[in-house]
Amino acid sequence: MALNMTLLPYPKFQVVSVPGGAGLYIDGKTANCTTPCNITLTPGTHTLVFKKEGFRDYETMVRAHAGDSGVISVALTDLSGRKYSLDPRIKEGNQNKWPQRREQRASFQYPLPPPTCSEAF
Repeated sequence: MALNMTLLPYPKFQVVSVPGGAGLYIDGKTANCTTPCNITLTPGTHTLVFKKEGFRDYETMVRAHAGDSGVISVALTDLSGRKYSLDPRIKEGNQNKWPQRREQRASFQYPLPPPTCSEAF
């Protein structure tokens, strides 16, 4: 009996925040990367938290599947309530005061540069 298997690579993502320089925590542990950076996840659901001094923490859930890759991008809100925009045409941000939590399905088709984090979370 022959067993045929196709192994898919771990999910790999480029992580970007606006503004940059946010520390990234994955499932409550530091990822030892500051945005922009590259991460490798294990398949499954993960909690990502972005922390930057002078800004509110940003938490998001990511569902990663084997072979996924792409960009995870977030816009941070400063302590005064001004949300920074991912859209380069918007320079001042807005006063969006909605809670900073959302869920992302991490299935993208963008090529990524080689990862810089060697640990898989």
